[in-house]
Amino acid sequence: QQVVRAMWEAEHHKGPSIIIAYTPCISHGIEGGMVNSIDMEKLAVKCGYFPIFRYNPNFKEFSLDFTRVDFSKYESFLESQTRYKMLNVINKEHAEELLKENKEEYFKRQKLIESAKMISDNIALCVFDDDSYSKEALAIVATDLLQFENVEVGLALGKLKNGNIGISAKSLGDINVEDLMKKLGGGGHFNNAATEIKDKTKKEVEKMLISAIKE
Repeated sequence: QQVVRAMWEAEHHKGPSIIIAYTPCISHGIEGGMVNSIDMEKLAVKCGYFPIFRYNPNFKEFSLDFTRVDFSKYESFLESQTRYKMLNVINKEHAEELLKENKEEYFKRQKLIESAKMISDNIALCVFDDDSYSKEALAIVATDLLQFENVEVGLALGKLKNGNIGISAKSLGDINVEDLMKKLGGGGHFNNAATEIKDKTKKEVEKMLISAIKE
C-alpha cells in the first residue's frame, strides 16, 4: 500500500517527482537467493535500516509510513547478506571490529533519536549525551528527526570533538533555520544550517537555543 500511495502521489504531482526505493540485487548475496528479496525488503524496513516515508510539497506534509521499528532485527538483517559477511574474507583482521562499530553506531543513533523532545508544535530537539561527536553525526540525527509526524524542524545539540558545543538544524517547509542559527553565531542555508559555540555547557547552549526560537 505504501508503494502504491507513493507512486500515485509522485504521478499526480505537478512537477518533478523522486521515488527512492530499496532494491536488493544479486550482488547483495541474500541468504536463500533472490527469491527472498521481498522478505529482505520487509526486514530492511522492520529493523529501521530503510525507513519508508513520503513528502508532499503541495501540502508540506511529511509522512513516516512505518513507525513500529524493531531495532533488535538489525543484526539479523546484516548477517543475512553476503555483502556484509564478505568482510570476514576481504578484511578478516578488522571484520568483527567494523561490524561491531556499524551496529553500535546504529543503535546509539536510534537511542539518541528516541530521547528527542518536542520543544514546540513542530520543532524536535535531540540533546546528545556527554560523549564527543562529529558535526556529521549531529547532522544525521537532525535529519532523522524530520521523519516523525508533525516535525518540521530537527535540531541536534552535542559536544563536538574539539570541545565546543555544536548545533545542527534541518527543516522542511517554510521554516528558515539559517536565521535561527545566525542568532547563535552560525549560518548555512534555508533548510540546512549549523552553529558552534565556545566556552559554554550543553545546558547553557540549550537555553540559548530555546530563547532564540522564542524570539
